[in-house]
Amino acid sequence: MEPITPRTRLQPVPDVLFSRVGDEAVLLNVKSGMYYALDQIGVLVWTWSVEGQALGEIQAALSQQFVVELDVLWADLLALVRVLGENGLVTMSHARDVTASAVPGK
Repeated sequence: MEPITPRTRLQPVPDVLFSRVGDEAVLLNVKSGMYYALDQIGVLVWTWSVEGQALGEIQAALSQQFVVELDVLWADLLALVRVLGENGLVTMSHARDVTASAVPGK
């Protein structure tokens, strides 16, 4: 498994249904029949992930809305991402740096 970095993007699994309930949400994994709850911050992370934002972008957005140290925020974000991944609710893609030597003609 590749490390989770600020460039990692989450993709919700197609078999997961998302239903918002006030400031919170419920996720249903249709295959397993298991339900999961997301709090207000979890809803933001899920929503921004669906929109294609990388974890670093999500961390930056959360730091603008909540008073928290960046290292604490990153640790909490990683914990949520790991739980989502371990329960088969998301997959992760890991962006690679593109250097000038990798660009044709350079």
